[in-house]
Amino acid sequence: MGSSAVRIIIAFGAITALLSAFVSNTATAAMMMPIGVGIVTFITGVMSSESGKEVDPRRLRFATALMLMVAYGASVGGLLTRWGARRTSSVAG
Repeated sequence: MGSSAVRIIIAFGAITALLSAFVSNTATAAMMMPIGVGIVTFITGVMSSESGKEVDPRRLRFATALMLMVAYGASVGGLLTRWGARRTSSVAG
């Protein structure tokens, strides 16, 4: 996968952060997690068909990075605007 995996992870985090700027962090993470699981499932299927062996998605570092990027992107995105996180808007006044 090489550098394209890094691009997918960064793009996924950026999309999550952008959504989280206007929707709550929890709702954004809940929306993005199934999409991330679908991406991991697709990549696991491609890797299994190319190698001829069964690939466990839980053992892929890509899957771990993608799921962590959902959490980090939602947290960072909530800080971008007042609407993103309730704590931010209550502190700002």
